[in-house]
This record gives sequence, structure tokens and C-alpha cells, in this order.
Amino acid sequence: MERCKTCSNWEPAKKGDYSVIHNGGVCRAARQIWEVAEPQEPDYDNMELLPEHAGLLCMVADGSQYAATLITMPDFGCVMHKKS
Repeated sequence: MERCKTCSNWEPAKKGDYSVIHNGGVCRAARQIWEVAEPQEPDYDNMELLPEHAGLLCMVADGSQYAATLITMPDFGCVMHKKS
């Protein structure tokens, strides 16, 4: 399986980045859920992907809907790998 360190969607952490781990990085393929889905009535607890994001395989969310990031280490493997 291909690894994050060779993926064009993976961005190694830089000094001063928020919520990262030493030698880790951020997966830009994992989109924030409120950017790719919309709540469904009546209770708005269920989300549905927007049609233009129908093929998306993963996303991230947090309770505040302020920011969420999938943080990975360079040797994490992913089926969404894209050669850089």
C-alpha cells in the first residue's frame, strides 16, 4: 500500500502549525464534513454528502465545527494515495 510520505495530498507539518505531531503531517484529501455535506431534516443530526462530493471516501469533523484535521505519520497507508 502506498504511504502518506509519497502522496500529493499529504503536507508535512511545519514548525508553528496547530495540532500536529513531530514528523507527522496533514491529509488534505480528508475534507471537513461541513464543506462536503449538508444536514438532513428533521433533526439535522444526519448529514448527506453533496452530489459533487459523492465519491469522497473520508472526512473529518469535530464537535465545534470550527476545524478538524486528519493527522497522519509518513508511513500511514491509504487507498486514496495520489502520486506526488
